[in-house]
Order: sequence, then C-alpha cells, then structure tokens
Amino acid sequence: MYSTDQKKATVTKTFFKTTIAVNSCLLVMTLAGQSYILYPFLNTSFASRMVISSLLAVGILLSFWMLVKINRINANKDSQYARINRYLSSLKPSKHY
Repeated sequence: MYSTDQKKATVTKTFFKTTIAVNSCLLVMTLAGQSYILYPFLNTSFASRMVISSLLAVGILLSFWMLVKINRINANKDSQYARINRYLSSLKPSKHY
C-alpha cells in the first residue's frame, strides 16, 4: 500500500462517507425519540438512547478519522508512510564498499 503506486481508494471513501451519513440519520432518529422503530429490543428509556447515541457517535468519529487517514496517505503526508520510506531507504546498499 505504501511502497507502490495504487489507485485512489474511491470505494473505501464512498463506504466511509455512506457510513457517516447513515449513522448521522440514525443518530437524529434516536435523539428524536424514534429509536423504538429502529431498536425494538431496547426500551425507550433515556439511558438506552444515550447508549445508542454514543455508539453511533463513535461510528461517525471513526469513519471521519479513516477519511482523514486516507487523505493523508493520498497526499503522502501520513506518519506511517514517512516511517516506511525511512525503513526502505535504510535497506538500500551503501556505496562505501
């Protein structure tokens, strides 16, 4: 992934954008009190709404973080990319022999 040129991750980006959109819609529905339609196995108490909301918010944050990470990789600004480049350059034979 880091050492060879590859196509842009368009399908992956689309997946994470879709995940953000779906989780945002589910979060709005949950906060609006419609969670009994989506999650009938949970009662409609405030605590269950908060648990569902926090799980959806974590999903949104993780998807957003993955999009940022993909953009850094595409721009060759990812810290892991720099670390791998340093490692690959250390593997090249030296000219001192």
